[in-house]
Amino acid sequence: MPGLTPTHPRIVLWFGIPLFLIVIIVGGSALIWEVRTIAGLENQIASLARENGQLLRRIDDLTSAQPSAGPVTESAKTFAEMPKTISDLEDNFRQREIYLNNILRRYREINQQYRTLPGASGPLNSAGLARIQDSLHAADEELKKITALDAEAERLQKKLPAK
Repeated sequence: MPGLTPTHPRIVLWFGIPLFLIVIIVGGSALIWEVRTIAGLENQIASLARENGQLLRRIDDLTSAQPSAGPVTESAKTFAEMPKTISDLEDNFRQREIYLNNILRRYREINQQYRTLPGASGPLNSAGLARIQDSLHAADEELKKITALDAEAERLQKKLPAK
C-alpha cells in the first residue's frame, strides 16, 4: 500500500472552486428569496396601512353622521337591554332544568319507595308513607316553581324583538 501523499494543489483547486461557487450561488439565491419576501411583506404593510386609513375615515364619517344625543327610541332601549334579557332567560332555563331534574329524581325515589312498601299481606309502614308524601309535596312545590319560571320566561321573551 503506497503511503499517503500530500494533497496536490490542483486537486484543491478542482474541488475548492466548484464548492466555493456552489456556496456563492446558494447564498445568493437565499438572499434573493429574502429580498422577495421582504418586498412582499412591505406590500402587505402598505395595503394594511391603506385599509386602516379607509377604516379610520369610515369611523369619522359614521361619527359625524351619528345623530346628537336626542331622545332614545324604544327600539334602542330594547337593544341595549337585550344582553341582560338573554342572560336572564339563560338563568331561567338553567333553574327550570334543575327543578325538572329534581322532580324526576323525586319521582324515581317515590317509585322505589312504593316498591319497598309491604304488599297487601303486611301492615303499611307509616314512616314509608310519610316519606312518600313528603317527596310528593316537595315535587309539587318544585312544579309550582317551574310554572312561575315559565311565566317569567314568557315575560322575558316578550322583551326580545320579534324575529
